[in-house]
Amino acid sequence: MLKIRRATEDDRLSLFKLSLSMHRETDFQHLTLNPQKLLDNLGVWIHQQIGLVVTDDDVVVGMLFASVQTPWFSDETYGTEDLLYVLPEYRGTRAGYMLVREFMREMKERGVQHIRGGVSTGTGLGAERLYEHFGMKHMGGNFIAHLKE
Repeated sequence: MLKIRRATEDDRLSLFKLSLSMHRETDFQHLTLNPQKLLDNLGVWIHQQIGLVVTDDDVVVGMLFASVQTPWFSDETYGTEDLLYVLPEYRGTRAGYMLVREFMREMKERGVQHIRGGVSTGTGLGAERLYEHFGMKHMGGNFIAHLKE
């Protein structure tokens, strides 16, 4: 049975493994991965920002990390989904829904007025529908270039 909860320090190795899978699917796959930096930043989300996980029988199968910040031009806060990843075999289940629902709940609880989510895998139709279900609208897009051969 799928369950959602806050990420904990005990999840760091599982989150590291999920992050490796995610890295292979995103447009960032062309950038080198620094394992220590990844581990350190997982700690920042776990301890200082918002780290959510979905588990199936205590195995982490999805994650969403978010932060609350102020834009360069305003003192108001906005929430941004920094990463959302669900193992391929759990896509189409309630895992992604549970993560985004809890993210939205957390943002409302914190009084955030503006929320951003994104898709960097290039296969985001399911994620787009999921965000739209929660009242988000598609705005802009990502344009990439890989200058290093």
